[in-house]
Amino acid sequence: MKYLSFVFVSFLMVLQTTGQNELHLGFSQTFSSFNFKSSTAEKDDFVSSDVNSGSAIGYNISLPKWMDLRFDLSLLNMGARAAYEAQSVKWDLNYINANVNFGFRYKKSTVQPYLLLGPYMSYLYKGSQEIGSSYYNLIELKKIKRMDLGVNALYGANFVVSPSFKLFIEGRHTIGLNQIEKDANSQKLYNRAFSIVLGIKVILEKESGNE
Repeated sequence: MKYLSFVFVSFLMVLQTTGQNELHLGFSQTFSSFNFKSSTAEKDDFVSSDVNSGSAIGYNISLPKWMDLRFDLSLLNMGARAAYEAQSVKWDLNYINANVNFGFRYKKSTVQPYLLLGPYMSYLYKGSQEIGSSYYNLIELKKIKRMDLGVNALYGANFVVSPSFKLFIEGRHTIGLNQIEKDANSQKLYNRAFSIVLGIKVILEKESGNE
């Protein structure tokens, strides 16, 4: 977490010359799986979702009218489960995730619904697979690509508690577009996740969309 905090502080220093509105901290419950396609291009549903927790820090710029621009850095824990030849199989893929999202938010109320969309880039810092009682480090074995790219779709609502403080709840769909498995011949493996995020926002200055 200390590396994530360092990157975020550096990021804020770059943003000092821009319009500043909100800092946020969120905690997530992520339901993740894989979109797996076999060598015959058929989708294989042998994997099931896994549940992991995560956290994020971010910065929101309130643009004119109903528009918002948001930057996030998060610890995103992905993976999946499966049963293969009577053995349980579990993948754990731990990413540092950076994303930028643009969209719309209703700003003239104490309840502020919003919808955002944007790209993400993730770096795998830890990856493992457990098959029964056997453990495999996927990074050391060079089985999984370290970088993942994709898009996020976010929808949620802010709840204004005071002039300087908000609570928020959010749903987030994460769609990986990068085939993450190395040396997979013609089979393809993509990250998929849905997260429920709860958090707080600290308002730094009056929002341009509230006038």
